[in-house]
Amino acid sequence: MKTAAAGKFAGIDPILPLDTDDPELLPAVGRFYGLPPEALTALAPLLVTRSLVPDKHRPIMGKKPAGDGAETGVEAANAESEAGAADADAGSTHLVPKKIYLLNRGAHALLEADARERVKVTACGVRALERQTQRPAEEAERAAAAARAMATAGEAAAPADPSLAGPRCGYRLSQEGLPVLLPLVGRQVLRLTVREMRILLEHRGLRLPFAAPADSNEAGYDDKREALADPASIAAAAALWRGCCVVALRDEDAERLGLPPLVASDASAAGAGGAGAAPLVACCWRGARSLNALLSKEEGRAMAERLRAACRRGGKDGEADPLPAPPPTLRAAGAAAASK
Repeated sequence: MKTAAAGKFAGIDPILPLDTDDPELLPAVGRFYGLPPEALTALAPLLVTRSLVPDKHRPIMGKKPAGDGAETGVEAANAESEAGAADADAGSTHLVPKKIYLLNRGAHALLEADARERVKVTACGVRALERQTQRPAEEAERAAAAARAMATAGEAAAPADPSLAGPRCGYRLSQEGLPVLLPLVGRQVLRLTVREMRILLEHRGLRLPFAAPADSNEAGYDDKREALADPASIAAAAALWRGCCVVALRDEDAERLGLPPLVASDASAAGAGGAGAAPLVACCWRGARSLNALLSKEEGRAMAERLRAACRRGGKDGEADPLPAPPPTLRAAGAAAASK
């Protein structure tokens, strides 16, 4: 694998190993998503990246000595940028992976054996993590919450927003690599009812009913999407940290519909029946006032159709409730069309 920022073949990005010593990378991901440290240690050699972007929040404080030959790809790229790369802005900031891919051991061994880089690699691995920058408004809100917490330390004041109390993490999970990482995720998991999951997939979002009025109508924004209604779902969503999360059906609902439950999402269960045997899970973003699916329209439609098919089978066999009623707006439109 390359240890420099430039590839051998024109137009093809190099394959760079991760800087496993960077505290803002894998350790931050592990803290945020509850990944076991031993699992991160095992996965670290199999994680690679193909492009680096400057992190303006982390300036380079000093120049590392060159020539020791032990730098990783990220460290070498940082040293080259600091020494006077073409991009002047990147020269004063830390470079971090934009996307992180997970290889299997066979592909990793093949890349390691290609010391002279004779193999032209256009794609490798599955996308496991993607760089996610925080919006300036959310960064300001997080800083204000931290300042309030420091100012009221030791006083009987109302606690700060718990969704802002989580550790900072610059990466979100990717739907593509979620089946591999899912058994390791220990937190940021939300279980929804069948109806809530269907609405989330079809409309790619749900409104959070506990959002403050100032947040709900910020800058004139009026979210007309349906809101979470189940008390258990509302409580679980309120306990999530702001950022990426995993949304799945509740185990009892998944079993009633004949879908694999989340607790049985190990490699053997998923591999026994292909994609159809994988749990119905989606990467989402928990914001201040809404829960948004990080899915393409095609992915959302495919997962929603899978859920509808399971509901039809369950309703026919009497093992589950039939399909939930459509939203009121759709019912009203259908009644108006029928009256004409």
